[in-house]
Amino acid sequence: MILSSSKKTDLVDAKESLLKTIEEVEATANLKFVETFAKVRDNFQKFLRRYLPKMISATLVLDNPENIAESGIDVIAKPKGKRPTSLTQLSGGERTLTATALLFAIYLIKPAPFCILDEVDAPLDDANVSKFTNMIRQVQVRIRSSSLSPTINDHEHGGCDLWR
Repeated sequence: MILSSSKKTDLVDAKESLLKTIEEVEATANLKFVETFAKVRDNFQKFLRRYLPKMISATLVLDNPENIAESGIDVIAKPKGKRPTSLTQLSGGERTLTATALLFAIYLIKPAPFCILDEVDAPLDDANVSKFTNMIRQVQVRIRSSSLSPTINDHEHGGCDLWR
């Protein structure tokens, strides 16, 4: 197939325009992601400072900040007296509350129409169930919603009724 000079020029121009548009979309998406990531990280740290005061440090880190589109996210949480290298070294309650804090940190940025948390309290002792229910109440107040529905075993955890 032989292209005329004008058709070839049109194709080259279209390709350049398309590549420029792709770069603009990627730049906009990366900027929006970085802004949202910072808000989620801030919410995550606030939740953990409030509900897990024994946590020395907790943060979210991009594992490849130079390439945001391909980067993973590391959750770093270090309780007092422990030197965990991963979340698997935290206790079940610490892992549950850390994961829940991350979920709620995201939920505060972009609430879903509903959220069902089934058996989240299973690895929690009574003190941590209280922290968990307080987290839920805070999220419900901040998003002005009652569509967050945990299922908590009422007999085992002292009647933690969130809907009275």
